[in-house]
Amino acid sequence: MIRKTTWIVLAIFIVILTAALIWQRNQQREDEAAPTEESASQNLFAIDDQIAAVRLERVGDRVVELKRNDQGEWTITWPEGLDADSASLDSTLGQLASMTILSALEEAPALEDMGLTSPAYRILITLKNGKQIYASIGKETPTGSGYYVQGSDRRLSIVSKFSLDSVLGLIDNLPLRPTPTAAVETPSGDGGAQVTATPVATP
Repeated sequence: MIRKTTWIVLAIFIVILTAALIWQRNQQREDEAAPTEESASQNLFAIDDQIAAVRLERVGDRVVELKRNDQGEWTITWPEGLDADSASLDSTLGQLASMTILSALEEAPALEDMGLTSPAYRILITLKNGKQIYASIGKETPTGSGYYVQGSDRRLSIVSKFSLDSVLGLIDNLPLRPTPTAAVETPSGDGGAQVTATPVATP
């Protein structure tokens, strides 16, 4: 007959073993859910000099081209005839240098499934030293929190939708300087004068 103390020891062993297995399973789930240290520390663009120009394209639809002038201010080279709010552009485009990868995809779905055979957007960056780097942006991820992206080095990754949308939003909403106005005096019905403001063309 097995002694009572033996049953107690056996029960304690089973409890400890069960707890260890549960902890190990939970730890594996946490490791899978969290981004790797390597992917969390990597930036989407390898920018080693000042950004000199940026080309944003919604493929098959619209293109915006931005460039720094000799004074370091941002200008809009396409579409033509627009006067850029340089400070606002600098704030938005500055995010490109620090845009991080949420997850590096070593075992990625097919390019077609990620929308990267026919990308929705393309970003081309020209640095002051003449180097060019780019990224193709495909579909949103199933959770809607990121985009599938392929960089210049052909690396596949997921990048925050919020971060990319702030830059891609410039395609439709370029920040422009307010149009200056001048006061014009016109006769009023009571013999006085009425002052109205009219836009002044900028060179």
